[in-house]
Amino acid sequence: MTYDEYFNLILNSEPEDWLFFDEEDVLTFKNDLNIWIKRVITDEPFEEEWAKRNPNPEAYKVDVKFYYGNSLVDTDLYVSVDGYRAIVPLTNSRDSYDVKKSRYIIAKILNHDTNGYIERRYLNIFNVVDG
Repeated sequence: MTYDEYFNLILNSEPEDWLFFDEEDVLTFKNDLNIWIKRVITDEPFEEEWAKRNPNPEAYKVDVKFYYGNSLVDTDLYVSVDGYRAIVPLTNSRDSYDVKKSRYIIAKILNHDTNGYIERRYLNIFNVVDG
């Protein structure tokens, strides 16, 4: 499997296509059990103002690691907001709410947002742009 094939499978999936193991912070793709994602929620504060506009202003960095079997494929940074209630993508810049479509889709998966609550409550502030 190539890098592009790997991410095409992820980006064309829905949160329902993933098994979620909350205590391990791991998501496994149901259609290919070699594809899995590890969320590493840190205690490192995230200080950008947009991330603190929630009832609980605490925001923390989340390291996201993408695996195929035992191979690390990629890593990325997301943000846990509202006192760990949701994981959202980083914006393209401090001055905008623009996020790449790929990061938006992955945020829905990371939250295992099967009923759309996270999307309605937290992700709807973002302007989704190509990428």
